[in-house]
Amino acid sequence: MDEIKNDLERFIERLPLGVIVLNADMQITACNDLSMKLLAVDVESLLNTAFMDVIEDFNALKDGIRQVRSGQSQQQHVLLTVAEKTLSCTVIKAGDGADGAEMTVLIEDATSLNKIERMKREFIGMLLHKIRSPLATMKTSLSMLQGGAADLGPGCSVETKEVLGMCYEEVNRLSLLINDMRDLFLIETGLAEKELEPESFTIGSALSRAAHDLGKSLSLKTVTTRVSFAGNPELFVRADFDKTKKVFSILLKNALQYSAPDAPVEVICASAPGYVNIQVKDSGIGIAEKMAGFVFSKYFREDNSMTRNSAGNGLGLFIAKSYIELMKGSMYFESAPGAGTRFNVSLPLTERP
Repeated sequence: MDEIKNDLERFIERLPLGVIVLNADMQITACNDLSMKLLAVDVESLLNTAFMDVIEDFNALKDGIRQVRSGQSQQQHVLLTVAEKTLSCTVIKAGDGADGAEMTVLIEDATSLNKIERMKREFIGMLLHKIRSPLATMKTSLSMLQGGAADLGPGCSVETKEVLGMCYEEVNRLSLLINDMRDLFLIETGLAEKELEPESFTIGSALSRAAHDLGKSLSLKTVTTRVSFAGNPELFVRADFDKTKKVFSILLKNALQYSAPDAPVEVICASAPGYVNIQVKDSGIGIAEKMAGFVFSKYFREDNSMTRNSAGNGLGLFIAKSYIELMKGSMYFESAPGAGTRFNVSLPLTERP
């Protein structure tokens, strides 16, 4: 047994990451020097102090160990900051018994990786922010040329106007993609919640603005003749107005695009205890049961005749659900192939301001 223990100690000492092995009583049975250096703990204090007391200031690591020890999970991953370093700690349980199995704590210096990740986030955030302005200028300029606000001269051919139209469509599509990518970036980095500006407004005001803005791309006549509103749109919600408008723009656009050209889309508003429920219901192609679990995933687009003939990047529903949940609401859907789809959104009800 002593020989096996010595072999284990020699093995973990050669590893390029810190290793601490704890028994069922939370006593250290093996560790290497690197683990002590990373945690900034001297060996003498470690030998004379219970391990949970040694890491008294590292609440995240303590919580991770407790969860693994109690059987809530087989593995926990936490980040610590020690002496200006970022440490990546993984707690792994050995065996199946709760409160009676050994655990291994793996510790790695992730400072450089953390800096690289932060630089990457800052670069992507700056790029997505900076590129929006020139795209908006190009879109406005092309729109003016198409609308006749700028004189193209008597020699402007039909082909030239068609090229301008194609350029406008491509710039518009790129602009929508950049906006979606920025929303995705904010959501995944946790910055989206900080950008929220909650206020009280009627759910009808957000819905009407969403329909109006959507009419600019699909034609206002199409939207107004196909979309009907029912229930009580004068109910007040507490949420971010622009994000709420974006969510319903996404839902209405999907409902219109994935239905027959003259098929109606119904929006119903109703109150519930503490919430306002909004349903966006269409009679379109529906969603296949095998695809239901992927609907709110990033980049999901079901492969059918309508999706192949419509532009999209598969981010809309992921962004919509993420924003609704950040605003303390919920979203789910009900659908069947050929029988249409109903998206249900709930947002916190509030009093008239």
